Amino acid sequence: MCTHPDDAQARSGVPRGGVADLAAVLGFRREAVFRRDGGCELRFAGRRTAGFDDADADRKKREEAEEIRLLYVATTRAKSDW
Repeated sequence: MCTHPDDAQARSGVPRGGVADLAAVLGFRREAVFRRDGGCELRFAGRRTAGFDDADADRKKREEAEEIRLLYVATTRAKSDW
């Protein structure tokens, strides 16, 4: 089960149990990437769901766009003391 990061329990940091806890105990690397439609793709123990690569590439593009947006806001809102 994938939950969106806005889920209250996910924000609390309380583990959900099941596969995620098993992965942590066994030391497996795991990652969930949330799609724009609210679904998710998973990478776990060297395997990934069919749409993981596309969803991960989309996530990286969104993160880069957010960094550019923040840089723009910082440079256009900055006050000069010169």
